[in-house]
Amino acid sequence: MEIINPNLNIDSNFLSSLNRINTALNGSEQTDTITGGINRGQDNVYRFLKGEGLHLPSSGTTSYSLELIFKFDETNGYRKILDFAGRTQDTGLYVYNQQIRFYNVSGATGGTVNSGEYNHLILTRSNDNTVVAYLNGQQIFSFNDSSNLAVINASDGLNIFIEDTLQGTEQSAGHLDLLSFWSSNTLSSTQTLHRYNSLQDSSIAPSVNITSDRSELNSGETATITFTFSKEITDFDLNDITVTGGTISNLTGIGGTITASGENALAGEGKEEAFDRNSNTKWLTFSNTGWLQYEFETPVVVTDYHLTSANDEPARDPKDWQLQGSNDGVNFVNLESQTNQNFDTRLETKSFHIPSTNQQAYQYYRLNITANHGLDSYGDATLQLAELQLEYDSIYTATFTPEEDSQTTANIQVGSDYFDLSGNPGTSQSITIDIDTDETAPTLVITSDKSELSSGETATITFTFSEEVSGFDSSDITVTGGTLGTVSTSDNQIYTATFTPEEDSQITGTIQVGSDYFDLSGNPGTSQSITIDIDTDETAPTLTITSDKSELSSGETATITFTFSEEVSGFDSSDITVTGGTLGTVSTSDNQIYTATFTPEEDSQITGTIQVGSDYFDLSGNLGTSQSITIDIDTDGTAPTLIITSDKSELSSGETATITFTFSEEVSEFDSSDITVTGGTLGTVSTSDNQIYTATFTPEEDSQITGTIQVGSDYFDLSGNLGTSQSITIDIDT
Repeated sequence: MEIINPNLNIDSNFLSSLNRINTALNGSEQTDTITGGINRGQDNVYRFLKGEGLHLPSSGTTSYSLELIFKFDETNGYRKILDFAGRTQDTGLYVYNQQIRFYNVSGATGGTVNSGEYNHLILTRSNDNTVVAYLNGQQIFSFNDSSNLAVINASDGLNIFIEDTLQGTEQSAGHLDLLSFWSSNTLSSTQTLHRYNSLQDSSIAPSVNITSDRSELNSGETATITFTFSKEITDFDLNDITVTGGTISNLTGIGGTITASGENALAGEGKEEAFDRNSNTKWLTFSNTGWLQYEFETPVVVTDYHLTSANDEPARDPKDWQLQGSNDGVNFVNLESQTNQNFDTRLETKSFHIPSTNQQAYQYYRLNITANHGLDSYGDATLQLAELQLEYDSIYTATFTPEEDSQTTANIQVGSDYFDLSGNPGTSQSITIDIDTDETAPTLVITSDKSELSSGETATITFTFSEEVSGFDSSDITVTGGTLGTVSTSDNQIYTATFTPEEDSQITGTIQVGSDYFDLSGNPGTSQSITIDIDTDETAPTLTITSDKSELSSGETATITFTFSEEVSGFDSSDITVTGGTLGTVSTSDNQIYTATFTPEEDSQITGTIQVGSDYFDLSGNLGTSQSITIDIDTDGTAPTLIITSDKSELSSGETATITFTFSEEVSEFDSSDITVTGGTLGTVSTSDNQIYTATFTPEEDSQITGTIQVGSDYFDLSGNLGTSQSITIDIDT
């Protein structure tokens, strides 16, 4: 039930529907210009003073809608709007520091209310305990009223603008332009917006609300974009829409089909003329009753309608009628009725509001005229009307197709260059849609600021992806030849890290990223790697020289192996010094192990040496250390020879001779047993070098003979070669 009809101004007649509180303060009606959150031009309003208010008696309800157009002189602090508790508690709806607040409910605060400006306020409560507040057509908060703070009960009713007696100061003087109450009927957000728009002055600019059936789009998907205008507009097309991130097409408005009970089409007074927005044309049918019908392509909510009288013959004007709605074109319901209506002038427009309880979406709307004002001046029963205008949201739809291979936020914007039927330019509006049509795998380029690293150096490794990636860190990277520090980024597309090579190493380091990283669209990446030459070797190479034989005899050779601790460069025979023989060609298969054949000198019994100096280098240029080995050589095949001499060739009585045995080379185990002596005796044989031996010969006494000292061929040199015999003689005369 509407306590005050929203189409009518506040005056004393309607105030009688309520009980005025504190009438001694002399609140009164006056004329005011309704501006601020809502614009209605000049209107009759009720002026209430501070400490005065209104009381709405009620039989009690838990479901309702309450509508106010009001302004407060003061909006600082707490200023009471609605009291539900018989003025015994602080709970209720307030203006609190320029905002609407339901005290004391957490989060139930919103909107902006300025002093001296009118605002359109709707508070609804439904049977499921949901309380919703709307300010100037927009929802500002909602809450679950399980404590029944906003229930209107029979004992307390509803107090408006008057503070509870607990404080007495939390109120403001102000003005009331409209008060509507619907019991057991909760207005929807759409209906609330219709209410707000329908109460605006005709000079108010149209607005548009843009919605999409999809907030996100992937590859191959499209969205249906709906443009809902607050008023009917003209000439809206694709040129009025600016789009980024895709394209928009298939823009269609809500068209319809016009039918009528009759018409005078041949005279240009057909049914279409009632909807052509031209009051100088008209629809005419030869009957004192009739109907006009508009079938929309899709159901719409009509909130108001307007009739314009034709240019002549007032008797032909509609007098009684019903505006009806239907969704099948057969079964109609009455939405709003008028009786005994008069048009005072020609081309006069009358406006009519459909009660909110009847504001539902219908596809068919019919103006069913049941009476005119009688016979015209020609004595004919004729019905005519210049214009029938249905007021509803102008709704257009279009298809949005996102860009392919894109991950961005699309923007769909309508500028302010559209117009309502009064020529008022609109206000701009836009929406965004998240687009992810990226199906391309991200790629990666890995670079290093250095291609080679020496000891003590590091390299900055840069991972440049073709697009942003998610969750990329050190665990996604495989490294050989060194370590990689923390991976960092400022944009999730370019990452850097420091590579530190292994010490004492000469290898190729690798830095590899596999294919298990993803871009922001979830596409897996492709693997990539780079290499870095590493030379951090500062250790001198070492060498071990070995021979497969430690001794060599005549006709034998030895294989000499040079084993380095690491690869060396340019090593050959010129780096080797040899004694006691010769070394053949030096060969290798890996620059680390080299071999050559050693051939000893012939007819030699010495120690051969094979020596490598310190002038070889490893691949890092580190200087080596020297090394050598020896081989015992015995290639002597020549028999030793002997020369025997005496320091005296003749001996007399009492004389001796020193006998010297001089071998061509050292001999082994030569002693007195190897010597045969006649004519005397030979003392002990002695030597200091196994090559020259001496002994003393003493001749026989009382003898005159030739003594002999003979060595046979059964002595040997150190190589085992058998010697040759030799002897000398000494004349003896004792």
